[in-house]
Amino acid sequence: MKKKQIIAIGLAVVLGAFLLTGCGKTPAKESGNENSASDIDQGVEDQVDEPEVGDGEIDPSKLEPVELIWNLVGTPQADQDAVFEEVNRVLKEKLNTTVKFNIIDWGSYDEKMKVSIAANEPFDMCFTSDWTNPYTTNAQKGAYYPLGDLLKEYGSNIMEQVPESYWGATEVGGEIYGVINYQITARIKGVSFPEDVIEELGYDVSAITSYADLTDYFATVKEKMPDMVPFLGMSESIDAIQMPALFTEETGFSIDYLQGPLAVRKEDTKKTFNAVESPEFMEFCKMTRDWYENGYVRKDVASINDFKGESKTHSYASFITGAGPGSVQVESANAGFP
Repeated sequence: MKKKQIIAIGLAVVLGAFLLTGCGKTPAKESGNENSASDIDQGVEDQVDEPEVGDGEIDPSKLEPVELIWNLVGTPQADQDAVFEEVNRVLKEKLNTTVKFNIIDWGSYDEKMKVSIAANEPFDMCFTSDWTNPYTTNAQKGAYYPLGDLLKEYGSNIMEQVPESYWGATEVGGEIYGVINYQITARIKGVSFPEDVIEELGYDVSAITSYADLTDYFATVKEKMPDMVPFLGMSESIDAIQMPALFTEETGFSIDYLQGPLAVRKEDTKKTFNAVESPEFMEFCKMTRDWYENGYVRKDVASINDFKGESKTHSYASFITGAGPGSVQVESANAGFP
């Protein structure tokens, strides 16, 4: 007998609330896929028991075929099709299900998802977060399907993998709309240096312990590698706010980018203040202004819209990236070079 198959899978760094979620209100008939899981809002309540083969095992041969559409943000990888093929082989064998993976590059993902959701285009899963394809906003709009009851009934093993207290971060109006992939529980921004650049310069980047230390590195690049831009610069959103948090770490000054300019000091974490009005932020701005005037960033840096894309051009001697376990491998893969 037929049972609607629903899968919602997610990625999350807990503080950033990175999630993937099942979409809502997207009739299957619009996608041209009669059995798409996009029709979950049309009758989840009408589900019946799965075909079973002893001891509760599902018999996939008795399930009608389903293709799920999964929108993901990231840099397309050379061998991704081989990976997707193997994933679909396993899913087909076990659940008579396949997944169409739509990998959308960083620079265009947010806008494409805005258009897709506004146009009610069919998809079953998507990457969502606080910084692209905004989770809370879309959940409030009804773009995502509530998953709480489904997780309790079918995904208890998923919920057990993440501390119970963390699931509250996924709730919007008391309902869960996304599934967390439990990874590191803290994140910061750092600076990445192309391996071939620092080798050619013979520069010991391990001596760089603050953003102020970058000034000497930039000057060295400008002198010895004039065709290389010393620093990519900062975007006008997350990176521009996160950089001061790292720059002032030694002073105990921290900015929580999730709350805009809200800041605290280590010696008094219960007291908040406007970071933009602080002397630390002023000194940071003066320093970055000096970088600009000395030609350490492009004169047209304000016109850059896709900083991820720019970092792949191998035209810069340093750029802002994530910092944490495995970040070297991740950022090397994203950039396309070590």
